[in-house]
This record gives sequence, C-alpha cells and structure tokens, in this order.
Amino acid sequence: MVIMANGKFFILLLLLLALSVTNVSFADSGYSFWPDRSVSEQPDEDTLLIRETAIHTVLPRKFVSNTMLFPLTIGRGNIEGLRQLNVSCSGQFSTEEFVFIKNYAKNMNLTIIDLRPDAHLFMNGFAVGCPESTVAEESRLTKELLGLKLKLVPGKWMILSQARKDFGPVIISSISTEAKFMEKAGQQYFRINNSDLETQLQDFAVIARKISDTQWLHIHDNDGSRAPIFLAAYDLIKNSTKVSFNDIMSRNERLNKIVFDEPTKKILQNFYNQQENHK
Repeated sequence: MVIMANGKFFILLLLLLALSVTNVSFADSGYSFWPDRSVSEQPDEDTLLIRETAIHTVLPRKFVSNTMLFPLTIGRGNIEGLRQLNVSCSGQFSTEEFVFIKNYAKNMNLTIIDLRPDAHLFMNGFAVGCPESTVAEESRLTKELLGLKLKLVPGKWMILSQARKDFGPVIISSISTEAKFMEKAGQQYFRINNSDLETQLQDFAVIARKISDTQWLHIHDNDGSRAPIFLAAYDLIKNSTKVSFNDIMSRNERLNKIVFDEPTKKILQNFYNQQENHK
C-alpha cells in the first residue's frame, strides 16, 4: 500500500512538472487545485469586464413591486392608489431575469428606466460592467468584443486581459447594449445617467407623467440602492392628490425594507411639493 501510494505521488509529481514546463495550468482550463481567492479581491489592472449577475437565476436582486402589499397590509398602512401603479424596481438584471420582469408585468408593454451612469452591457446572457469605459463607448465595445475569448475567474470577475493575451473557455458569442436589447425586445427604454439625484428626478418626472395605466414601469440601477427612491417618486407623481407625503414615504420604506435618509427625504419632499394639487 505504501509503494502504491508513493507511486501515485510520483505520477502526480511528474504531471505537475510537465504542466510547468509547457506553461499550461489547470486554471487555464477552468480548474484549480485550490479555491480561487481572487473573487473577493480587486480585479487586475487590465480588467475590462466585471460580471454583475449570475446566469440561470430568476429574480433580479432587490426586486420590489407595488403589488407586494403583504408587509403593508399587516401594519394596516395607507395603500390607497398603490395597487394601481404597475411599477417595479431592482438592481441590474440579466437577460434571463428580464424575462421574469416581463412575465411579472403580465406581458404589459414595459417602460424601462435605466439609472446607471456607468458603462454596462449584456454579454452571453450576463450583465457586465465596463469600469474602464464610458457610456459613449458602449456601442463600440459590442463590435470590438464580439467573438473574443475571456479568461474566466469563477464567482465574480470576468477578465479580458489584452496585455497578456490571456484566454479561457468563454467566448463572447452575444453582446449588446441595454438600449439595443430593449429595442429588439420591443420595449421602451430610457437612460437617465446623470449622477445628481435632483436632476435625475426632474428628468424622470417628464417620462413618468407620460406613462399610461396600461404600461408597466420598471426602474433599475446597479445594485438596487437608488431605484427605490424613484419607485417612491412615481408613487408621489401618481398619488400626491390622494395620499400625504408621510404616508407615501412610510409605505415605500416598508415595501423596500429601507429607511430613506434625511437628505433624500428632503429632496423627495421638494419633489412632492412640485406636484400639482398635492394633498
């Protein structure tokens, strides 16, 4: 038994030596002897793409809809006008998660509000961020990246190393801007990529007031932290004549399981005061 064990060890040693001589590693094939610790670290300097969503998931992260009334009715909060809004919000979604949103909206025509000021794409079904690029470069990237090979670090980072010409088992077979994806899907799409909240809200109001009751509005940002503010703003636009500011704030906080900070509440209060015939 000792000889066999030693024999197996000797064979493994030879295999490792052979791999080191030929400059081939298990990581190049998508495997590793040890867990990859880079997933919790910062990406390499030459990182071009960051995978933001998993594939084969259903629910977009931090998905919330006006129809999720259970946490409100338990506390007997004021829900007047909320059920009729036809609105949802979330963080960034993948193409598969977009199907969930479409189905959740009962196949109504969608209006997508994209609040992201940074460059991002849909690639092989994933949502990916492009931290080294600008929004103006998104369309160019879809042409330059199509067909290229990626080095895939499991769990978080999707790296295209141009300097070292690294590659792995992933080939970019489909890539699109979010605007183009929505155009092909036949859905209305607006990008509000100003980083100033008050300016974003004013731009949002122009769009939101034109949305009919037969359309479904979905608002998203990157991580789902800002989108709930705009869900509340939509509630203010539609229901300010029937419901007080404090009630609208309270129900949106409970719906999203958050507490708006005081600067945000102040901005939303000013926004509420600008609505015609507010209560």
